[in-house]
Amino acid sequence: MKHVIRIIAFAVITILFALVMIAFAGQASPAKYAPTEVQSLRLKVAQQAAQLAQRDLQDAQTRFQTAVSALREEGEKVKVESKWPKDVVFDLGSLTFSAPAPAPAPAKEEKKP
Repeated sequence: MKHVIRIIAFAVITILFALVMIAFAGQASPAKYAPTEVQSLRLKVAQQAAQLAQRDLQDAQTRFQTAVSALREEGEKVKVESKWPKDVVFDLGSLTFSAPAPAPAPAKEEKKP
């Protein structure tokens, strides 16, 4: 009988300990770390440099798109000046012109017996 009482007492103590741990775990706040003033200033400078680089990248992308559009327009002018068919294809990378790829042949339907 004493053995059963000890087991029950141990179980109750274990459950109470677990409940106390759960209660304290819910109250624990995450640790907060704060950089020094000098570190904060270095971080701010690095952040601003990254923001400026991002703006420069966006400007470069805009300039690139404008240049590609101008190249396409120039290719169209060459086609018109040379009196080539409108479906002639201009390759932006190699600056060459070629006939369009032939249209694929329509698929033949199989007749079922």
